[in-house]
Formats: sequence, C-alpha cells, structure tokens
Amino acid sequence: VGKGYGGDIDILVGLEDEATIKGISIISSLETPGLGSRIAESPFTDKFTGLNIDDVALRRDGGQIDAITGSTISSRAVVDAVRDTAMEKVKLLKESE
Repeated sequence: VGKGYGGDIDILVGLEDEATIKGISIISSLETPGLGSRIAESPFTDKFTGLNIDDVALRRDGGQIDAITGSTISSRAVVDAVRDTAMEKVKLLKESE
C-alpha cells in the first residue's frame, strides 16, 4: 500500500525472480481523476516490468521511473510501495529457504 496524494494506493506486485519485477497492477486508489489516476495506466505501470528492484526509484532519485507530470506525489507513492513490497517479498523468500 502506498500513500498517495488522495489516500491509499493498493498495488499488486509480481516478481519474476528474487531481483526482477514481473509487473505491477494498481488495485485501487483515490488519486485525482485525470492526473494522479494516470498511475494505473499502462504507460506508467509498464515502466516497472523487467526492472531490478534496485532500479525501482524515480529518475530524479537515480532510478529508472519517470514521474507523471503533475503527479509527483502519486508517482513517488507507487514507486516506493513497489520497491518496499518487492524487497519485503524477497526477504521472506530468503528466510523460508
């Protein structure tokens, strides 16, 4: 769950292996229609596919994801939630080995 401009953003994160994002899907959000709601559209969500977890950050923070113009808070919320969720899943997988 990310904390966006309009509230919680529920995100499904798929992992291909212990370091690669297979894909993401925005399950629900209360972001501003027309701006923040663009976080759920494929031009944004597709940017995560195939990325190493370490590269999941906004470009301005050294990552590979461009923020949506006018929706930096929402973009950052998704990026942070995807990275944190993926890292948590990897940690759980390693602990169960």
